Amino acid sequence: MPHLSSIPLEHSTPPAHPGPLCTFVSGPRDSGKTRHILEHLRRTVATSHTPEGTVAVLLAEAGRTRAETLSAAFPGLILRRLFLPCQCCPELARLPAALRATKDANPRLEQVFIEVPDIAAQRFLDEFDAVVGWPRNVVLCLSAAWAKARRLDMLLPFQSALIERADTIIEHENNPLAQQLLRADNSPTTAPFDLTLPR
Repeated sequence: MPHLSSIPLEHSTPPAHPGPLCTFVSGPRDSGKTRHILEHLRRTVATSHTPEGTVAVLLAEAGRTRAETLSAAFPGLILRRLFLPCQCCPELARLPAALRATKDANPRLEQVFIEVPDIAAQRFLDEFDAVVGWPRNVVLCLSAAWAKARRLDMLLPFQSALIERADTIIEHENNPLAQQLLRADNSPTTAPFDLTLPR
């Protein structure tokens, strides 16, 4: 496996014509990333009846359930997987090439959701900004553990950096288990990020 610093970013001239809006959705495991995308798509379809071929979802997270859920809920959705062999080397997923291929195959494309793991999110964003340059925003979904660590000022450096880059932060505290975890123990813990919630 090549070392992270040995993989150069592909550089290119920013596109003359901006591409579709790209929304990166990130967060720890079981924090509600796919749920957020589903809710957004449902609202979009309910209000504007978005035609097929205008919205795409790229998944860099593992697991068949996400793809099956999205595909079943929205048959006309453009759905693509990003192969991520190592979360420390997101350049191997070739996100810029996947975005360009998706746009070339779907000329009416207006919006792309990109679901990425929290550990890989920073490098994905750096590569996107350096190579693709399309308009983008970042949605960060916090699990109960992340939310608790944030309140206690116990976030790890990569967690704090990702929060700084987020345009929208969502805490799924409407989940009863999330509320229970957040209230259970307000004392410092050595590993707040190890607690997870069911999707």
